[in-house]
Amino acid sequence: MKERQFPRSFFVYWQLTLGVLGIICPVVSYADEGFGMTKANVFLERLRPADVFIPGTEIDVRASGEGEGSDVERRLVSSLESQLLGNDLRLSRAIDQPSTVIEVAILDSNGDSRWESRQVSRMVAAGKDSKGKTRYESRKVTVRYKIVSYFLSLSFQVQDMKSGRTLDADTVEYDFKKEYEDGKGALEKAQLEGLAIQDVSQRIAQRLTPTAERIGVLLPKKSFKDYINLAEAGLWNRYLEALERLPARPNRKDEAYRQYAMGVAYEALGYGVEDPETAIRYLEQATEQYNAAIEGNPAEKYFTGGFEGSGFFAGLKKGWAGGDGEAKQAMAPIERVRSALEQYQRVIEYREKNVILAQAGARALEADAGDDDRITNRSIIEMAAAGLSDDVILAALKHAEAMDFDTSPRGLIELAKGNVSERVIQYLQEIGSK
Repeated sequence: MKERQFPRSFFVYWQLTLGVLGIICPVVSYADEGFGMTKANVFLERLRPADVFIPGTEIDVRASGEGEGSDVERRLVSSLESQLLGNDLRLSRAIDQPSTVIEVAILDSNGDSRWESRQVSRMVAAGKDSKGKTRYESRKVTVRYKIVSYFLSLSFQVQDMKSGRTLDADTVEYDFKKEYEDGKGALEKAQLEGLAIQDVSQRIAQRLTPTAERIGVLLPKKSFKDYINLAEAGLWNRYLEALERLPARPNRKDEAYRQYAMGVAYEALGYGVEDPETAIRYLEQATEQYNAAIEGNPAEKYFTGGFEGSGFFAGLKKGWAGGDGEAKQAMAPIERVRSALEQYQRVIEYREKNVILAQAGARALEADAGDDDRITNRSIIEMAAAGLSDDVILAALKHAEAMDFDTSPRGLIELAKGNVSERVIQYLQEIGSK
């Protein structure tokens, strides 16, 4: 059988065709490492430190501005007090002689709703076509919208009653406005008032007490996919060890994803320890890893910006979207860690400040005690004036070698005028009765 021969023009034709296809549809090369089409995300759990430290543990929350005994005032006091006591177990409620007073003044509180009709374009049925199928066309129709708004503005001030210092002061606003077609799902004024009170209470409490946070982060996949289950289980030490055992990638862009993943691990470990100095060391290491990732692959947007999800991130920039589950903007990794470093540094500063106050109180005790190391009414008043907390004063009393204080009516009046708390005075009376 004669072998079939193809003309030379046939091969030239196919060479040209394949060449054109190579130009139009070039071979796609994917990077070895990356986050993948379907993102792998996990949550970091952390206790966010307070922005402002409250030394006095007996608090009283007061509200004004709406008229004595108004519903908004009562609900605001209840909500804020609940948030503060729930977040910080050191705190307790004390109406008589509190060591810390949180005063909230309502500046504006109003809600409104109105209806508005508009002409909008809608696709509506317009008969049948030649084949009997329903035909649609765009027409102007009148639609009613219910527009609901609520605004709450307040100022607050945190006062340390022993030292007379203002610990914190600021204004907070909640501004809600949304329109509902035909009024479907529209929130009533009482609901909006509740959302506003809850929002401002959370924001004030976040400044004054530690608050639990869930921070959503992305994890790279590809070569690191097998280790994601360790991160999901919270086994961050093992996740970090697995990443460190992997050889560095020869390609800088690929190696950047390993550096980023180690940054996430160090960040998680920092949030998992109680000691602020140890937390800072972990977070500083996380900063180094994140910077290395950015330097290796500056084009990766998730290294320098937050992942915009559908609201599952909790490490968010300030400001809520209104409570409707709308998408929120997550913080960039390096921005998030720098913010955490500032917060933990403040914790150390507060702790050092308390040590200084305790030393001042001890010096006052020594100056008053003389040779016999006695604790008197005067030394107790001086400790309170120095800003020492009740716990520090009670510890000094419990460990004192000798005491010579006066719990007679005259002595009790002297202690009360010296801003000594009722808790300390009661302890002195218990000791005196023994």
